Amino acid sequence: MGIGYPPWILERGFGGMGAAVSPISKNTQEMWPDGPSAPCALEACMALVKVCNAFCGPNDPRCLVMLVGGAGNGKSKLAADTVAQIDGTLQGERSKFAKRKYCFQLKTGGDLKVINDATIPAEDRCTAPLLRDLAEAISRQDHLLACVNRGVLISEASTEVTDKDMDELLLAKCLANWLLTGEPTELSGNEFQLELAGDARKGSGNYGFAKVRKAGSHIASIHAVYMDQASLLEAWPEGDERMNEPLEPLEVRGSRLIPLLSSERATTSCAFEECLRKVAHAFAADAEVRALDPVLSNAFSLQAEFPARGWCSMMRGAEVISGSQFTYRELWALATHSLVGPSTPGVLDGMSAEIDTWIGAADSDGDGSLEALVALGNMRTHMLLFDAGNPGVASSPTRFRHSWPSTSNEALRSVSLADPLRQFGPSDGKKYLELADRLSRIEDKELPITSLALEEVAVGQYFTELDGRIEAKIAEAVNPENDRSSLKVRNSLLDWYGRYMYRLVAFARGWPAHCSVVHAWQDAWIDARVGRPFRRELEDAILDIVAPVERTNSEAYFTFLKPRVAGNSTDQSVAEIEIPRNRMRVSAEAFGDRIEIMIDPGDIRDGKNRQASTPLDFHLLREAQSRVRGQGFTDSLELIEPRIERLRASLVAKGLAAQEGQHRFRFSKVGMGSVTR
Repeated sequence: MGIGYPPWILERGFGGMGAAVSPISKNTQEMWPDGPSAPCALEACMALVKVCNAFCGPNDPRCLVMLVGGAGNGKSKLAADTVAQIDGTLQGERSKFAKRKYCFQLKTGGDLKVINDATIPAEDRCTAPLLRDLAEAISRQDHLLACVNRGVLISEASTEVTDKDMDELLLAKCLANWLLTGEPTELSGNEFQLELAGDARKGSGNYGFAKVRKAGSHIASIHAVYMDQASLLEAWPEGDERMNEPLEPLEVRGSRLIPLLSSERATTSCAFEECLRKVAHAFAADAEVRALDPVLSNAFSLQAEFPARGWCSMMRGAEVISGSQFTYRELWALATHSLVGPSTPGVLDGMSAEIDTWIGAADSDGDGSLEALVALGNMRTHMLLFDAGNPGVASSPTRFRHSWPSTSNEALRSVSLADPLRQFGPSDGKKYLELADRLSRIEDKELPITSLALEEVAVGQYFTELDGRIEAKIAEAVNPENDRSSLKVRNSLLDWYGRYMYRLVAFARGWPAHCSVVHAWQDAWIDARVGRPFRRELEDAILDIVAPVERTNSEAYFTFLKPRVAGNSTDQSVAEIEIPRNRMRVSAEAFGDRIEIMIDPGDIRDGKNRQASTPLDFHLLREAQSRVRGQGFTDSLELIEPRIERLRASLVAKGLAAQEGQHRFRFSKVGMGSVTR
């Protein structure tokens, strides 16, 4: 094997050439393991396989499977695996490149249409090709497997369809709205009816089911699976290919959220963990072994159980903090970044040569030994993730530096928010102080992380020979008795090693920044999922943000009918309406991987319209928690304020719409007292 690192690792990196598969060409390599499909996805596709491979008469119901989600969630991969198990013959010519649609003639009778990528334009440039495909599947009695991007649904659900169009097209528009919003459009006067037997909103947010009836007869069953509603960094249920009735609703099984700081988190594997460990193992097995090689150290660390679990928890924290959700494509790229940084083929070869030089310098007794070890340390996973490709990172006390290409994308920006240097460990601060105490002992020739690696399995599995050599050399250099190191040099080394050590420990333990808030958000999701009410102090804190009261009043008043830009005229009238804070109640609902909170004013009796809602995200929860603990406010307030203003406007609008006698107004003039009516 030649010197260097296996180049295949770059295929799925940021900007890599890895592409989605098609039903007739998988293009996968053995180095990249297959991960699980989203909850209910495998079961829905196996239902389609069972129906397609069974004899199908002209009056038997057809099976339609809709895989909905953004790019990179594994829709095309699952479609290819499904088609491989169906006994049918491809119609038309094979193509080297992926096509929008494939047609298969089934040996048991009937046809299967596969929409591999609904974002590819139709050959005739039809303005609403998905609606047409759905209508044709119904009218021709075809089975259907469709991979649908949400952007396509948004576009086609807004397509104007009138009563003059054929009933199948009206039904297709109804289906598109159902897939997008969970609520189908009305089909009055249509020979087709859509019967919802499994609404995604009543399950995990991952799955929905409907039956299509024509003149009362069941003609098709639709399994809708939402591929982007469950985090790959949480525990997923195992796929079950067995089923009794493929044309009936599946058993809904969603992901299981396990809070970051719970003891169960350390013993539970998430959906992506095995993928990470396998690719790290394949990379290590395919690379040349060199002592003190940081890239191989990364691979050896990430193929171990607890470091891989810590990596997944760190990425999960990044998801919650940023309000995003990583796809398979993004997680593969982040895994590549964690091993070799933001490399390209040319960069990878040059990096290998540089590391060879640094390893030689580190093994020498010269003055460059320490600087070389620091340079090698900067290539470790817990440093690469937050520093590599970022031009704004703090400098390191070494003249050896690898010139990374500047790299910026949404996934890396999300990960940067989880940097444990922003806030280390649980919010009580005890673990931070414990580690600070350990760090202070390094000037007394103690080795804080070496000893911690012997005490904690997670740290021990992540800790490598390179980390030990770095720590020993740092301890020697910062020793006050070492007259070869100036105070300035010692402080610079301690600053760098403090960052190195805190990140290493947080990474091994799976502690992203603000891990206590992330833990609380996961707890809130679990409570919302099972219908448990909020803790009263948290409910009060949320209401204090949404509807603050005046010091001299027990109720909240908001202005209305007031211009956004007003002059300083002293005779300007101000009209305010009271929002009955003391009667408000906060409830929550978990839908997919998000929490929606509803605020009920308590005095407007008009069903669903009485509630105002907003997502409970990291920033709203963080701000509320700071008020519960009496810590004042956080910088999250600036981020949530526009959304809170919209929520207040909704409450004011609902208050204005209340029945006569159920609201109070207050009128005043600038500089004058207020009058309540």
